[in-house]
Amino acid sequence: MLKDLPELIEPIRLAQQGITLCGQVPLARMTRIHDSLCEVQGDVAIAWTFTKDEQSRPIIQGTLKTTLVMTCQRCLQPMIVELDVPVTLMILNSEQDEEDVPETFETLILDKTPVSLPELIEDELVLAMPLVTYHEHCPQNDYILPDSTPITEPNTPSNPFAVLGVLKKAN
Repeated sequence: MLKDLPELIEPIRLAQQGITLCGQVPLARMTRIHDSLCEVQGDVAIAWTFTKDEQSRPIIQGTLKTTLVMTCQRCLQPMIVELDVPVTLMILNSEQDEEDVPETFETLILDKTPVSLPELIEDELVLAMPLVTYHEHCPQNDYILPDSTPITEPNTPSNPFAVLGVLKKAN
């Protein structure tokens, strides 16, 4: 296990060595998700194991955990979104075919090495982030009526067209 996370990694070499990467990467380094966040504070916890599967193909398995502050699309107030993202990637070279990849794995196609670890983490976060966020019950929604409030005024007729009759008599 490495104490400090490297900036650049060679995933195939790490899988051959059976390396585990654990640590934290600041959200401030992940510029592609900044527009989706209210606050760019905190870290992403990474726990990834680079190994080989039963057919000696290099894989990455582990999790990403973070807390994001995003905008509720109902009330436009900040809300906290907890992400616990399972990561299962099969590492392929650009020449390899994706047909043999099991359905439980996503693919990581390497066009070049080394690969930026923060960018790889950010790619996984972008895929895991919800497209639309909203509170289950918005804290400051003034437009929700309590169940006990009647919708109509007490002395109004039950016929919705009765108002038209009153307007007709007024003219």
